[in-house]
Order: sequence, then C-alpha cells, then structure tokens
Amino acid sequence: MSRCLAAGSRVRLASGEVPIETITNTASIISIRDGVEVVEAIKWIGQRHIDLSRHARPEDAAPIVIRADAIANGRPARDLLISPEHAVFIDGVLVQARALINGGSIAQDRGAQQVTYYHIELDQHGVFYANGLEVESYLDNGDR
Repeated sequence: MSRCLAAGSRVRLASGEVPIETITNTASIISIRDGVEVVEAIKWIGQRHIDLSRHARPEDAAPIVIRADAIANGRPARDLLISPEHAVFIDGVLVQARALINGGSIAQDRGAQQVTYYHIELDQHGVFYANGLEVESYLDNGDR
C-alpha cells in the first residue's frame, strides 16, 4: 500500500491552502528542507480509490484519523486522514501513522467503506504541510 493523503486534506501551496484533490502538477508547494520552508514544483500527483469493503486486508488501507491538535496545538489544524504507511514529521523524524495510534486522538477508521488517496511527489523526497501538519511526500518505490 502506498503512502498517501485522503481526499479533503488541505495542502499548503505558495498560493495558499487548498484541497488536495484540486491541485495540479503546475502548482508550487511549500515544503521544508533542512528546517527551512521553501517553494518548489510538484513533480507528480497521483490518485487511488480503494473500496475497503472488498479489500482483502482493509486494516492495511483504512485511513488513520489524526484529530485536530493531536500532535501539538494546531498540528494538525483540523482532522487529517492518511494511509497507515504515510509518515508525519515529528521532532525531526518521519513516523508512520499506524505507529501513532493511541485509540483516542489518533485512530484507524475501521468503519470506512471507501477512501480516495492522493499522492504528491517532489523532485526529492521531502516534507510538506497537510492540514497544518508536516507530512512526507510520495516516494516512488515502483508502486504507482
């Protein structure tokens, strides 16, 4: 399962914060490189719809819900749904969402029947903002 953000996630672009499903590969995104915010081009945007009711292992694909303020005040600014393998950037380290599950402010949505995930690839694997939380970019491991 690839790492990705669910539809409705709001991504911080140079032009402002927008829903991920409205972004094109001509947009410029705000990323974090060596602790500094920079503007860079988006290399590729992908999308994958998953019918979890028919998935052989829905726990591998059902979104992890990171509630508003679960990591810190304003991080994320609003609930964020991401795939279990997707990593968030916490204290200088990428941590997979499934490792953050605490049964309260971070939990898997086992009741989800369907999910559409979006991927944002940069020229180099990096970190950008989704719902105010630092998350990793797509890393092409041949699973497009």
